[in-house]
Amino acid sequence: MDEPIRYKSLFDRAGVPFSQDCGPPLAEIAEWCADSGYPPFHALVVNQSGEPKFNYDGSAGGCRLDDWCNEVRSCIAFDGYPERIPD
Repeated sequence: MDEPIRYKSLFDRAGVPFSQDCGPPLAEIAEWCADSGYPPFHALVVNQSGEPKFNYDGSAGGCRLDDWCNEVRSCIAFDGYPERIPD
């Protein structure tokens, strides 16, 4: 992947119905990344206009909207994500 993924595409690929309220699952991913010392994987998910949702700023791990482009680059460059999040 070399660009962010739209919210609807993410839901389609996961095989779950699309919901406008995708904040809770992404917040859980953000928290897991922050706790694991990984770049914020949720930075790769964007709205129709190609930007993160308004609540990205200040999300888990101290993500900042003004640093979003760098956070996306760090996710793309990082090769330490596991294939599955451990239970």
